[in-house]
Parts: sequence; structure tokens; C-alpha cells
Amino acid sequence: MSIISKCLKWLRHSLRNAVVFPLSFIMPRSRHKWLFGSNMGFAGNAKYLFIYLNEHPDEGIRPLWIAKNRQELKQMKAMGLEAFRRWSAKGTYHALTSKYYLYNSYATDLHTVAMGRAVKVNLWHGVGIKNIEYAISLGPLRHVLYTDSLRQRIDNNWHFIKPDIFLSTSPMMTRHFAKCFRIPQEACIESAYPRNLIFKADKKDITAMMHRYESEPTCATLDKATQFKHIYIYMPTMRDSGGDFFKSIGWDFNDINNALKASKSCLIIKTHPITKLDISAFEYSNIFTVDKDADVYPILALSDTLITDYSSVYYDYILMPGKETLLLIPDIKEYMSTDRDLAFPFHEMTAGKKLLSTAELADHIRSGGEPSAEEQKRNREIASLFWAFPDDSCHELICKIKDLPVRKGSVWFVDILKCQPRITPRHN
Repeated sequence: MSIISKCLKWLRHSLRNAVVFPLSFIMPRSRHKWLFGSNMGFAGNAKYLFIYLNEHPDEGIRPLWIAKNRQELKQMKAMGLEAFRRWSAKGTYHALTSKYYLYNSYATDLHTVAMGRAVKVNLWHGVGIKNIEYAISLGPLRHVLYTDSLRQRIDNNWHFIKPDIFLSTSPMMTRHFAKCFRIPQEACIESAYPRNLIFKADKKDITAMMHRYESEPTCATLDKATQFKHIYIYMPTMRDSGGDFFKSIGWDFNDINNALKASKSCLIIKTHPITKLDISAFEYSNIFTVDKDADVYPILALSDTLITDYSSVYYDYILMPGKETLLLIPDIKEYMSTDRDLAFPFHEMTAGKKLLSTAELADHIRSGGEPSAEEQKRNREIASLFWAFPDDSCHELICKIKDLPVRKGSVWFVDILKCQPRITPRHN
């Protein structure tokens, strides 16, 4: 792109923002219009609450989705869902007139300059034991939220814009989230995650949902996987330090594939959306991959065993009784010393079998181990700490959002201007 083109693009964006920003504070906002969006694609809690509202017009809410690109918009339109491009005329209008902004991660999943006095509802994307946001004091991310530079706060504004309402899942997690996001505990509503309600659906309904709302490659992978006797799914957490952690922890895919063939099983690999590692070219008879942006929750519901490490997905999975959890953690010392610090003790807050190598994993697959009664009991105990309202419905969540005494959304840019580090970051 030439210098002139860059300047024209900057000027266009600046003029657009100069018009939209003041309008966002004076345009009337409808409490019946709820605006959804996610930089992770059509996935997460935002997706499932959006689908529920589309299927239940009796709630009196008009759900609208803001697509991040043309491909996502085309996908949404093909599903018969009401969606708009982020900076289209209609998308901007709805962003200016919707009372509630609902998202999976950060307010920048939607229109930042158009949010004005909208009520920002962070549905978040996982409970777990890792420190996040302002509580991070270890690893490459520790400096992101510890800056006095106004420019850096503006450039990384998604971290500094605070939600007006935050979806928590238990009193323990409310305390954790309040600390991590620097929000009052009163701003948290405690309810079930909409995405986890699929765990209660039967196989037929899950498959139907997959084929309606997921891409053809993802559906094809699941259809292929369900032909096997046992489905393993591997979901490692992101490594803040980056790199090829498959290589660093010594994955022997040939050994794993042979073990899977011997036990008539398959393994689905789904990496974290932020993970840069490309595994799409893997070619093994019993090992499949799904796109990192694919919605994994229907797959989790149909799988038999979860293999993970320090990921919050472990706590989602143990909501399903009788499922097996395996924790592949050969890099536990390195992870806890250089990558990310933990808010809760790892071994006390996990009950799955710990494996220190892929050789141990291959042996376990060959033996076809099952979770013990003691392990299942401990998983239920741990789950109760993280999920105090597992039986809540989407309707109950909607009522809790409506009932929270928030009349006006906060002035988001004040969060950026006022933000100061409160915790001294750890230095190596």
C-alpha cells in the first residue's frame, strides 16, 4: 500500500470515528436490541445466547450479530440469522442504537467508538485457575497491563475497557474475576455458561446443531470421528511464549496414531484460537484436526476423553459425569516458572490422570483406561467450586442481566485515561 493510500485510509477512518463517536452518546438506545460479536468468530457464550434469542422471540429481544469480515457475514446470512458488517451503514446504526453489547472477550469484539453509553456485558470464555488480565505477574504478558504510556493504553485499549456486567459462574470465580478485571463484585452476575448447555442435549440434537451452525469441514471431521469406538480430543492451552509446543513437549504422532488404531479410537486436535501453530497439514489415519476458530463444544459433548493441560476447558468438561480427563503436562515446571502464574493450586484443582509424556499417553490409549469412582467424585467436588449454577437456563441468565441495576454504560474511554497499574509486575 502506497503512502498516499495509507494517508487516505487514515483520513477516512478518522472522519468516520469523528462522526460516530459523539453520536454514540446522544442516539437513543433500545433495551430490546442486543448486539453480539466476537473476534473469535461465531463461537462461545455469545453464539449460544444469540442462537437462543433467535429461537425464542417470546423473550422480547432482537438479537443482532456484528460480523468481523465478509466470510463470517455470508455464513451468518446463510443460517438465516440477522447479521451486519462492523462498519456497514446498517451495522453502525444498530451499534449506535442497541442498549446492550454482549461479547466473549473484550469490548473491541464490537464497535468501540460506537458503544457510547451502551451497557457492556462480558460473557467471557472460560473459568479456570490461571491468572488473567491485571492479575498476571509472570511471563510475556505481564507488561501489557502495566504501563503509564497513554499511547500504549490506547493501542491496547481492549484490555483497559471495563465491562459494566460480567458473567461469572460461582462466588469463587466472582472474586477471581473482580480482581483480574478490577471491577466490583456487584458487577458480576452468576449463572451457567450458555455454551455449556449443549452438554445436556442428546446426540441427535447436537449433531443437528453442528450441521446447521458449523462449517462443512468441521462437520465432516465430526462425522468421521463418530465412526470410531472412542473419541479423544486434545485441547492444549495457549503458550504466552509462543513456539511449537508440540515439538517442545516431544509429541510422537506415529506412536499415538498406532495406539489409536490398536484401540479403534481417534484423536481430534483443536488448538487455542490465538495459537499460531498450524497443524492443518497433519496426515494420520486416526488423528484429525479442526480449525482453531471452530466451535468445539458440540465436539466436546460427543467425545469420550478430553486431553488437556492448564486450559479452562477442563472445568467445562467435568460438568459431564462419566467423562474421562487426561492432563498431559510434561512442561509443567517450565510453564509455571516462565509462562503464566496460577491463581489456584494446580494439583488441588484438578483430578484427571497426569501424564508426563506422549509415550504415557499412548500406553493409556492402548490400555483403554476408565476414570475411577474416586476421580469422578473429586471432579464433581471441583466442578461445584467453579459452577454454582449449572442448571441455569439462558432465560435465567437474560433475567439476571435485565435485573442488574445498571442504567447507563460507563464512559469507556475514561477507563483508558484513568487506568494505572496497581500491582507491581514480577521481573525475571
